Amino acid sequence: IAGSHLDVEQSKCADVVVITSPKFVSHYKALNTSVVQIAQGADTAFLREPEAGIEALPSKDSILLLGTLSDEIDFTILKNLAKRFVGKLVIIGPDNTRSTWHKEQFRELISIKGVAWLGPMNPSGFRKHLQACRLGIIAYDNSKHDRNNLRSPLKVISYLAAGKSIISNIDCEIPSLMGRAIFKVGTEDEYFELIDKGFRNELPFDQMAVDSYLKSIEYDDLLRIIFDKLSLPLAPKK
Repeated sequence: IAGSHLDVEQSKCADVVVITSPKFVSHYKALNTSVVQIAQGADTAFLREPEAGIEALPSKDSILLLGTLSDEIDFTILKNLAKRFVGKLVIIGPDNTRSTWHKEQFRELISIKGVAWLGPMNPSGFRKHLQACRLGIIAYDNSKHDRNNLRSPLKVISYLAAGKSIISNIDCEIPSLMGRAIFKVGTEDEYFELIDKGFRNELPFDQMAVDSYLKSIEYDDLLRIIFDKLSLPLAPKK
């Protein structure tokens, strides 16, 4: 975490500091003169490999929430969503709730009729559900604003690679796709209005812009930026 003693010590000693979030540029430039900001990388080709049999999945045409279930999730909005869009909410991820209250909120959520919690999965397991769903969502409790600023766009990238629009209540750090495939909301009413549009096929998804972004975060391109900074050649692929 930015500011911890190991973070400071290692940053001062490093030949180059590589960061994936613009939020930390000033922090690291104060510690090291050689800072490189790159995008969050992902194996987008893997996520795009077509899966068979998605028509029979419980996630088919669903509203998919992918990621760890923690005390920072907005369970209130998820419970209201589950009751409004009956049979549509599918959740993939481990239960990592800690407080008694949040554990109870999670139990209440998955007890709502039609909510499917599929448990934790690795990318090989959840890829087919990404391809099957209608929309991807992100729903964090905005009272945890400081923690929300530390999140990476990795889940968003997974949704994008599967060709799904995303509705989020936090910043996803991909400004080029705001309003084109990613939609940030401030209220529950806005959240549900966009979901309605998604089911009416009225939510934009700019495939050309998404493809351009996904191409820019391929590992080879990101590694080339880092090696150029170090003035080292990038070894050819074997």
